Amino acid sequence: MKNTPFTKEMMTRFFQHTLDEEQHQQILDWLSSCTEEEQESFFKAHLDYIDQQPVTMTSSNESGFEELRATIQRRERVKKNFSTWSIRIAAVFFPFLMVWALFLQPKPEHKALPQTENVPAVKNIEMNNYGRQNREITLPDSSVVTLYPGASLQYSSHFVQQKRTLKLRGKAFFNVKHDANHPFIVYSGEVQTLVLGTSFWVDAHPSATRVRVTVKTGKVGVKTLRNSTVFLLPDEQAVFIKSEGTLAKITTAKNSKKQGNQHLTKSETLALAFNETPLSRVATLLEEQFKLKIYLEDESLSGLHITLSTKGKSLESILEEIKAQAPVQYERKGREIYLKENKTIK
Repeated sequence: MKNTPFTKEMMTRFFQHTLDEEQHQQILDWLSSCTEEEQESFFKAHLDYIDQQPVTMTSSNESGFEELRATIQRRERVKKNFSTWSIRIAAVFFPFLMVWALFLQPKPEHKALPQTENVPAVKNIEMNNYGRQNREITLPDSSVVTLYPGASLQYSSHFVQQKRTLKLRGKAFFNVKHDANHPFIVYSGEVQTLVLGTSFWVDAHPSATRVRVTVKTGKVGVKTLRNSTVFLLPDEQAVFIKSEGTLAKITTAKNSKKQGNQHLTKSETLALAFNETPLSRVATLLEEQFKLKIYLEDESLSGLHITLSTKGKSLESILEEIKAQAPVQYERKGREIYLKENKTIK
């Protein structure tokens, strides 16, 4: 047992409960500073002390059983006193235990629960087209996907249980079976395409600078984490420009001679609408529409905002509108256009 700073007489009186309140509290305070092993040794010494005290008999012929009972009763009283001491010591240490539990205790590592035999593992199914011809795939919900050469498609084995989600790399045409309870979502990089029942193309080659979604029938929603949803109807297209992080909606009007079931061709004309759109983005989309290259020679031009519609207008008339709205001038050299600041306009 740890040596106490108190006299033997004082400790004896402590065991006999004859100390005054202040002295009794002093010993309790000292006891609270001991380790758990030292406290256990102290309580054992207390029990030993009780055991060594003579038992007062009620009669000369009292049996050994009565003596044993008296000893047990004394031990019960000691246990009761021990409980009182434990409560007082806990009151001293409780604030420190709370700090340790909240801030100092190492956090347990969260381990994944073992998978039960009754729950089948979720597997990803991947389909690829390594050939030179389009490959037609029928999904578990009876939707049909046409994978273009070099494209790959991935979906879960639980495809039809909740959302019908897929990941696409490359180009594909989707003919989706209508199911109002299970939305059909195609993830292609940052772009998400959401439908219920329709047909559309997604062109999302990883090496390309743009992702295109073009609707053939029905209605499609296209969005990214940085852009709100753009809703497309038949013959409308959404273009996501990776470098700029912009998503634009384009309305297409097909040449009557090019009607049919073929995908969009170069002979199509596009109708664009800009509303306070940065000039850099306007230039990018005009490049798409007219199949040429537009250069901004001054960085300050990128932040200029333009409002106009390209419907039924030639490239020259569009450039004149831009020139009328912003302090710019342009120069055309074949299939290249150079926009620069018009310093004569103050």
